[in-house]
Amino acid sequence: HKINIPDWLESGESGQESRLMEKIGATEVDINQIEEQLKQYKSHEHAGRAVSNLELLGWYIKHASETSFEKKLCYVSGWSSTEDIKSLQKALDKHHIRSVIRLCNPPIGTRPPVTSSHSWWTQPFQIFTSMMGTPGHAEVDPNVVLPVIVPLLFGYMFPDVGHGLILTFIGLLLFKRWPASRFLIPCGLVATAFGFLFGEVFGLEDVLPTLWIHPLEDPILIMVVPFVFGILLMLLGLVFNGIEAWWRSEFKSWLLSDAAVLFLYASALVSAIYIDALWITLLTLIWYVTGSLIRARNYDEEDFFSSIGNLAQSVFELVLNTISFLRVGAFALAHAALSAGAVEIISLVDDTSIKLIMFVILHIFIIVIEGFVVFVQTTRLILFEFFIRFLRVDGRIFNPVARPHTSR
Repeated sequence: HKINIPDWLESGESGQESRLMEKIGATEVDINQIEEQLKQYKSHEHAGRAVSNLELLGWYIKHASETSFEKKLCYVSGWSSTEDIKSLQKALDKHHIRSVIRLCNPPIGTRPPVTSSHSWWTQPFQIFTSMMGTPGHAEVDPNVVLPVIVPLLFGYMFPDVGHGLILTFIGLLLFKRWPASRFLIPCGLVATAFGFLFGEVFGLEDVLPTLWIHPLEDPILIMVVPFVFGILLMLLGLVFNGIEAWWRSEFKSWLLSDAAVLFLYASALVSAIYIDALWITLLTLIWYVTGSLIRARNYDEEDFFSSIGNLAQSVFELVLNTISFLRVGAFALAHAALSAGAVEIISLVDDTSIKLIMFVILHIFIIVIEGFVVFVQTTRLILFEFFIRFLRVDGRIFNPVARPHTSR
C-alpha cells in the first residue's frame, strides 16, 4: 500500500526529518495537556457521580422494555461480597420482593470496602483489630492469627486451673448477650492448660502435680519463654510486611531496605548464641545502607547519614518491642506470687467459714484485677509491638444491610 505524504511535510530528506521531529514534539505536548485535563476531570468531585448517572441511564435504556412498572419495583445497587446476581435475585424473589439488581462499576476515585474474616473462630478477636482500624485490600488480615496469639499471651499471664475455668464459664455465660466477650472462652481454656503445666489451682500447689515447672521455682525460664515468643512474633510481623509489599508491587523497594532490617534482626539474635553470625549482621548492615542509597538515587553524604539514622531507629524500636514481651513472664510470676500470698493469708485464719469467705473474696479480687490488667497488657503487645510492624489500616469495612425485623 502506498502512503501519501501529507502537505505539511517538506520535500527533501533533511527537511522531512526535522519537520517530523517538530510534529512529534508538538503531539507529545498535546498528549500531556490532554492527560492533565483528564486527571483534573477524574479528581473532580462531581465526575464520579456523573459517570455513575450515565451508566445508570444506559442500563435503563437497555432494560426498560423488559421491566414492568405497573407495581412497585425495588432498585438494588451498591457494594456486595458476591458477584452472583442470580443468587441475590432468587433470595429476593423468594420473599416476593419485586426488584432489579445492578452491580455496576464503582465511581471514579472511590475505594471499595473490605470484608474481614467473620468465621466463628476469628470473630471474637476482631475487637483488637478494630482498635487500630480496618486492613486494606493489600494488607494481611491479622484476624487469622489472633485466635492463636491472644490466648497464648493471655493464658501465660493468667496460669491457674481454677481461674481459667471461671473465665471460661464467664465467657460462656455472657457471649450470647455480649458476643465480644466470647474471646474469654479460648483465653480461659489456655489459662487452664498453663495452670496444669504449672501445677496451680487457686494458688494451691499441692492439689495437682506440676507437669512442667512452678513459676516461682525457676523465674528465669518463665521470663525466657515469652521473650522467645516475642521474637517469633516480631519476625512474623516483618514477614507480613514483605508479603504486603509484594501485593502492592513494592517488593523490590522492600528488598533494598526493609528485608535487610529483617535479616539484621534475625542475625543479631542468632549471633547472641553463635558469635560467628556477626559476619552476617555486618553484611546486612552493608545491604541496608546500599539499598537505601539506591532507593534515594542520590549518593550524597546527607542520604548516607539519613539511612544510618533510619536503621538505628528501626533497630532501637525492634529491641524495645522485643524486650516488652518480658512483661508476659513478669505477670506470670506476679500471678503466682499473688495467689501464693492469698493462700498464705487464708492459712492464718482458724475459722472454716471465715476461711471460705476470705477464699472467695480474695480470688474474686485476683480474677477481676488481674483479668483487667492482663487484658490491657495483651492488647498493648498486640497493637504496639505486633501490628505496627505491618498494619497500615487504610481500608474501610464492608457493612452489609441489616436484615429487616419481621412484624406480625
